[in-house]
Amino acid sequence: MKKIKIPIWVCLLACLSYGSQAQTHIVNEGGHLVTGSGYLVLTNSQLTNNGTINQTTGTVKIMGDATDANSTIGGTSASTFNHLTINKVANNVPLSQAVSVNGTLAMEGGHLDLQDADLTAQTITGAMDNRYIKTSGSGQLKQQVSNTEVTFPVGNSSYNPVKITNTGAIDELGVRVEDQVLENLTSGDAVADASVNRVWHLTEATAGGSNANINVQWNDAEELSNFDRSQAVFAAFENGAWTDKNTGAATGSNPYAFTGRAITTLGAFSIGNIVCETNGNAILGIAPPEAGNDQLDICGMEVLLNATTPDGSTGVWSVGNTNGANPIFDDAMNISSSLTGVFGGIYTLRWTVADGACTTIFDEVQVSFGVDEDIPGGDGVQDCVDVCIGGDDSVDSDNSGLPDDCDCSPTDATNDFVLFEQIEYDAILGDIIILMEDTLLRRADLELTSDVVIDAQGVADYPTVVFQAATNITLSPGFHAKAGSEFLAFIEDCLPDPMTVTSNEEASLLSQKQQAAQANFLAPTPKGELALQILPNIVKQQAAVKVALPKNQLISIFLYNQQGQRVKTLLQKEQRLEGTYYYKLDASLLPGGFYFLQVKGEKELVSKKFVVAR
Repeated sequence: MKKIKIPIWVCLLACLSYGSQAQTHIVNEGGHLVTGSGYLVLTNSQLTNNGTINQTTGTVKIMGDATDANSTIGGTSASTFNHLTINKVANNVPLSQAVSVNGTLAMEGGHLDLQDADLTAQTITGAMDNRYIKTSGSGQLKQQVSNTEVTFPVGNSSYNPVKITNTGAIDELGVRVEDQVLENLTSGDAVADASVNRVWHLTEATAGGSNANINVQWNDAEELSNFDRSQAVFAAFENGAWTDKNTGAATGSNPYAFTGRAITTLGAFSIGNIVCETNGNAILGIAPPEAGNDQLDICGMEVLLNATTPDGSTGVWSVGNTNGANPIFDDAMNISSSLTGVFGGIYTLRWTVADGACTTIFDEVQVSFGVDEDIPGGDGVQDCVDVCIGGDDSVDSDNSGLPDDCDCSPTDATNDFVLFEQIEYDAILGDIIILMEDTLLRRADLELTSDVVIDAQGVADYPTVVFQAATNITLSPGFHAKAGSEFLAFIEDCLPDPMTVTSNEEASLLSQKQQAAQANFLAPTPKGELALQILPNIVKQQAAVKVALPKNQLISIFLYNQQGQRVKTLLQKEQRLEGTYYYKLDASLLPGGFYFLQVKGEKELVSKKFVVAR
């Protein structure tokens, strides 16, 4: 009888097909497993390679629904396949030994679980959210990356692929995904908020040659509480701490993605918000250092500081500026130290983390002590609250809710800074607008020629010179103002002087101007802002002042001249409810010139500049 030689791969195919219902264990014990073109189909079968798999053509296809343990590719030797297809309808194909695929790795069903073994592949097809390369251990997917984008279809409990473009030296890069972010990467508490709960680990075969753009992907279920996609940070774990590399908004809509750009050192990366930096929120889930809120215009010469620092860390206080004074800390190492300074002193204080989490990171706070305003006729105490000659601002003789003002008058009727009510809008604002028009339409008696010089002290009738025109103001060559003088130029409508209105047309134009100015002044202020408006900004007799408060707070209102000297204290630490307040400011006794009106809240400060014209 004639004998027929059957190629080994045909025999294996037949044997394995027979054993597909019995969860066959295929062992290559120290020899060579040689395959040719066609398929070697392993259905519910475990492959143990203790020798050499020599597959230069053909495809090994792993199929079935066997448990992980009965679908393992392992042994004492690494396996090299030409083409490898994973098509499990249930469970995974785990690796217990390194595998290389020289041709195509086709993902048609289920997961290829690397566990602690590496997989090297050239081309990967078919991966998606229910079939991908699982990185449940230390094993990595390795692919060669150049300046053409390469996708690493990896994930663990979910699909979290990475896309990489490398404009540096062509290199073999490795990628794996971890499902949890720890404070210190491999130790410490799990991060609880302000982060995506994923870490992407990347390696390079030749260290230092990469310049990579790394795009990572995640799902909304992997976002921890308080994470803000609009302010995402691509963070790298470097030198024992998380460091931000790129910031911006995430793209996509579940899944989401973000790209870290120009990354030259590969390692562990995650996505969070601000990464443990000054005035930020740590991705580590640890509160960053906080020096506390600014404490401005404190009455006295001592203040209690109130900083915070990451758990387990210590810090130290330092002074950023002394402004000529020498402030003293009660204990610079004490997070709740007190600071002693001087009246009128302004200091920038810094609380710096000395050890533990976020080392060398700092936050700053500004502290200022009010000028001692005890004056003749005051209460004789250095209490920072005496604000008027011959009186004390704690007196409210007419029960108006306002102190007797800076002129120390017994009633608000003669004060130069008083509230006015809704019923007074038309009368007061109308009067002020007429004064504004009168001021704006006044003509300076100087011409714009090359020989005009504005004296530093101003001319007798015009200490502040205002030039006006309907459409153009031209300064001829050589025009200049001496040092210390002030110059303003306005383009205003050619409206008639309200004191000389003779026609209905002129009266109508003036009325329209007044109504427009009043409407703008009375328009609602955007919520959430401390706001200040002055009408007009060139004042002859009086001005209307609008103050909008975003919340209940103590406010102070000061008037400064152009040299920065405080001329008047109009309000000093008065409690006001959230809302809008209108005041009438009498400027009739102020010398002409530039002034600054300043409103100081508990955390905000707003200033407006205006001119008093004489």
